[in-house]
Amino acid sequence: ALLLARALTGGERPLTVTLTFPEGERAVDYAKRLSQAGLDGDGFLRIVQEPGALRPPYVEGTTLEGYLFPATYTFDLLVTAEEVVRAFLRRFEAELTPPVRRLLEERGLSVHAWVTLASIVQVEAGSQKEMPYIAGVFLNRLERGMPLQADPTVAYALGKRLPELSRKAGDFAHDSPYNTYRYAGLPPGPIGNPGREALLAVLNPVRTDPKGRPYLYFFHAKGELFLNTSFEAHLEDLRLHRYSSP
Repeated sequence: ALLLARALTGGERPLTVTLTFPEGERAVDYAKRLSQAGLDGDGFLRIVQEPGALRPPYVEGTTLEGYLFPATYTFDLLVTAEEVVRAFLRRFEAELTPPVRRLLEERGLSVHAWVTLASIVQVEAGSQKEMPYIAGVFLNRLERGMPLQADPTVAYALGKRLPELSRKAGDFAHDSPYNTYRYAGLPPGPIGNPGREALLAVLNPVRTDPKGRPYLYFFHAKGELFLNTSFEAHLEDLRLHRYSSP
């Protein structure tokens, strides 16, 4: 079929499609985008979920989730699912520069831990400037053996979107290694595909307040990020800003 299509276009370059894949989305979202453009989204998702020989050595999880670098890509309309996956992986590898590898080594982070944490930061942050602070909170919690308690990991475990999460429905008690309320440490792998800002925030976090005390808590209220170094202060801020009447 490929030869035939090329013959029909007179051997000239077949038509192309240019697609933008947003940061923080999941492989299933990218597959949908590919399918809508007439490409093999289902085949793409199958390879992402079972990459086999395509899996790079630094991917410790079973899937390629997290390593599909969000960017704008131009694909030939005859592109195969495997070629699409390879394009995403090549683009991710372009981020693994020697300075980045050095920083990972200095920070004692594997590529897999780096991407996994960045994927959570990507979804938790309301803006780029919040990312280093949120990364700092999570790194401090990891160091102390405190659970991350990140809502997006629960949403990923359930295949839900963040706004769909429900305490009443028992979502936060769901038993999954991705549920960072139930299990300390990082989840088994990324929960989405982080962009460059989130990846860099994990390498250059803001971990302490001006007095040098480690940030351990954060929440959003009224479009603002509130950071705290103690649980008491965190509860007080929650009472003042999130639970007070407007």
